[in-house]
Amino acid sequence: MKWLGMKADALAPGDGAQTSMPLSMRDRTLALSMLTNQEWRNGSGIVLPGLLEGTNELRRMLMLNRKAEIQILDDREGGLERWLTNRLAIELDDDKIVH
Repeated sequence: MKWLGMKADALAPGDGAQTSMPLSMRDRTLALSMLTNQEWRNGSGIVLPGLLEGTNELRRMLMLNRKAEIQILDDREGGLERWLTNRLAIELDDDKIVH
C-alpha cells in the first residue's frame, strides 16, 4: 500500500496554517480506526512494513490536529499538476534506487 495524499513534508516550513486545516471529528475517528485496525498488523501486533509510513503520517496528523487537502495545491504556482509531476518524478527515482 502506498500513501497517495499529501504528507507533512509537502508543506513548506512556516506555511502550515495557510495550507492546512483542522481535523474534523470524522477525520479523527477514521484515522484512529485505521491505526487500530488489526489487518494492518502481523500476528505479533506489529504494523506491517509496507504500512509503517502511512501509520506514521496518521499519527502526525492526529498529534498536530491538522490535515492538508490536496486541493490546497491549486492555489500554489503551477497548481496540483506541478506538485503531482514533481512527486511522481521523485517516486520514480526512489523506485529506481530500490530496484
